[in-house]
Formats: sequence, structure tokens, C-alpha cells
Amino acid sequence: MDKGFLDQVEKAVTLVRKRNLGTLGECGLVQRLNNLLQKRLGSQERPSAVFVGDALRNLIIETIKEMKPSGDENLNEVDWRHYIFLYHYVVLRWSVDRIDATGRLGLRRSAIFDIRQPAIESLAITLWHREQDAVALPVKHNLPRFPHYYFVSRLDDEGRDYIEWIIEQLSTGRAWVVAIDGPPGVGKTTVARETAQRCLEREFFEAIIWTSAQYQAFYPPDMVVKIAEYVTSLDSILDIVGNTLKRRDVKEAPSF
Repeated sequence: MDKGFLDQVEKAVTLVRKRNLGTLGECGLVQRLNNLLQKRLGSQERPSAVFVGDALRNLIIETIKEMKPSGDENLNEVDWRHYIFLYHYVVLRWSVDRIDATGRLGLRRSAIFDIRQPAIESLAITLWHREQDAVALPVKHNLPRFPHYYFVSRLDDEGRDYIEWIIEQLSTGRAWVVAIDGPPGVGKTTVARETAQRCLEREFFEAIIWTSAQYQAFYPPDMVVKIAEYVTSLDSILDIVGNTLKRRDVKEAPSF
């Protein structure tokens, strides 16, 4: 990892804290994390700077969360101190119930920069290794554009993320079907799309196929978009699967 990469991570962290997604989407770190971001951006040819910035922001926050050491919290361990600082400094930056990182770490406010730099270096090293290990678009998919600008997590009464629970059932259990139920407009499609995106990024499956029985989608405040591929029969499902996998034999499979 070179110093230029470290400087770009530090600049990106500042932009994430300021919620400046447009500038974040045009910063030098975007090119340096091309493989990781390509998975999130999908097949869009010219995504907007704000969309790219939002993807980079989510990548940084996700990486910080994954930096959490295993075992019980220990403020005497460097990894724990770096994680705690980054979590409060970046992830909880705009949280209404955030606790100041210096208070949790038992530091004077004047000592914040003593831990800020090494913590950001740890984040940069983690991002660097993730990018080196990443392979651009290893999972075949036909996921559409996000139906939302910013995803709001759905939590149960115990504070657990519903999407993480769904992914756990899909990846470790025998949940062949997970049904998302609710009244119109509650966000069922958004939850399904976000679930598929996280599975794509974590490479849980060799392929992710997105189908819909709807022929059009509504994007607030007043935009209606026609859906190119929607389900009308078993044959149409096979066509979508075959097109995504680029497998003619699937498209030519006999219908029942």
C-alpha cells in the first residue's frame, strides 16, 4: 500500500463524515477501489457521482464494521481501539444517540489525533487487501438499479438487521424460500433488492437472478419506469435465467 492510497482514504473518510456524496463519488479512491465498487454499481455505464459516492460510503462503513475484533471488548488492544474510534468517528457520525469516541476510549479530546491517524491507516490497509482480493463481477446477475437513494435499515425489537437475518437463512439454513410480506409501499421490493445486493457483494452465490411480475415500477416523487423483463409465464422465467447466465440450454428447456 502506497502513501497516496492512504491519503485518499483519509480524504474519503472526511467526505463521508460531511455526507458530501457528490465529491466522494469523484475522489481518487473510486479508481483505486474499482473492483470492490464495480460489484456495487452493477452494469450501469455512467452512474452519477452521487450514486458512486453512496456506494463508496457504504463500502467504507461496511469495512469498518467488519474490522470489529472477535471476542470481548478490550480497550487495551490496538485493534479494538481502532475499531471503536472508527465506528464512532465515521459510522455514528450523524447518529442522534452517538457517544463520543474519546469518552468511550477514555481519552482527552486533545488526544483524538493521536489515535485518528493510526486508525485510518488500519482502515486503509483493510480496504487495500479487500481490493487486492476482489475479482470484478465474479457473480452473474441481472440486478436492476436501486429503487432507493439511501437504504434505511429495518431492525427487529432486539436491534438485529432483518436483511442480515434473511441472508443467514439463505446462506446457512435450508430456507429455499424467504417471503417478505407487508402492505403496499412498506418497502418489500427495497428490502429484496438490498438483500440481493449484499449477497452479490459477499459472493454467496454463483448467480443472482432478479425477476418481477410487475411491468412498471414507481420511483418517487413522480417517475414511472417500464420494467424490461417481467414474469408472465414459466417460459419467461427461463428466458430471464438463460439470458443472465448466457445459457441457451436453459432458454430452450421444455416448459410444463
